[in-house]
Amino acid sequence: MVLLRLADVTDFSLDSGDVTDGIWRSGEITLPDLCSCQLDVEITDQAGGHVTLPAAGYLTYSVQMYFDNVAATGSVTYGHRDMKVSGRLMGRWPGTQAIAPVGAFPVELMTGDGDIPETMSGADGRFAFTTQVQDQYDDASVYTGDDPARPYYAQAFAQTPAPLIKQAPTRLTMRLDRRTVIHGDPIAVSGNLSWKSPTGWQPWANTSVVVASCLYPTTCVGILGRATTDAAGNYSLSIQPGSTGTLRAGAYSPDPFITTNTTTQTTVTVVSRVTVTNVLAVRDTDNGKVYVQGQLEFAGGSPAGASVDIQYSKTGTGNWHTVATIDLPGNPTRPFSQEFDQPAAGSWRIRYVGEPKMFTSATSTPAYVA
Repeated sequence: MVLLRLADVTDFSLDSGDVTDGIWRSGEITLPDLCSCQLDVEITDQAGGHVTLPAAGYLTYSVQMYFDNVAATGSVTYGHRDMKVSGRLMGRWPGTQAIAPVGAFPVELMTGDGDIPETMSGADGRFAFTTQVQDQYDDASVYTGDDPARPYYAQAFAQTPAPLIKQAPTRLTMRLDRRTVIHGDPIAVSGNLSWKSPTGWQPWANTSVVVASCLYPTTCVGILGRATTDAAGNYSLSIQPGSTGTLRAGAYSPDPFITTNTTTQTTVTVVSRVTVTNVLAVRDTDNGKVYVQGQLEFAGGSPAGASVDIQYSKTGTGNWHTVATIDLPGNPTRPFSQEFDQPAAGSWRIRYVGEPKMFTSATSTPAYVA
């Protein structure tokens, strides 16, 4: 081991305490060379007392490097993905605290995808990188490498945020062959999906388009169907919406440079199909009255109340007239019945007039009563 005499210090002054029990400080010491070394201390006081303290501490006497004016590309697009990172490598020297560029020093760049190009700082400390952004998380870290010839230069580090990706716009259309449909009947849906490339709008082929049913514009409750776009970006499918509301078509892009979620929507009216079931019309043998019964069935939801007409026709082929109207409050799906004074033979039927855009009308098959 080679021991080097770094400095002799004589200008101590009492910093705190007293001359028998105090802390003494010296002025700043400027060493002739950079180093990382163990300190062995020898102290001799004015009375000739001498103390040695091997391994009193360790000293790193190095140039503290840092990056100045680091700048990076703020945004990129599908057609322009280059990210440029530049800056200047500077150093602060110990002792004098002088600041100066650090030239010809290795500088490395690490991006989010693991890209690690390396360059050298120029004579003025300046450096620049160009790399391609891969995704929205592609931030960059700049740091100094190793120079065996300059071991006592402390590493510098800086980080830049990931650039904003200005995604290419997309366009999705949706057409319905009808906007009002009876519950259970199909609707034909078709449309086109495209995206704006650097050369203009292009078909977005081989991409899944999903059509969902939404109770509210922002709350979708179920997928009704999906289709894949063809080479021209066209798609088509058949769906059966269960209720009136919003239909939303959507496509997803895994490419971070193309709009992630593309949607379009329209409204559809689903009319609940109504049928009259359990119909019976007979004459009571005891009192001669005609007994009529029936029941309403609703597909896809029922109203809070309804009414039905009991109709009579002598011929059963026309001239129907309403004998009575029965109100069905609360739950209109419950069976109903009523007796009528009608001594003449004829046909009887039950009619529900329906509600526009909500429930279809329904008429039972006529039942003949002698």
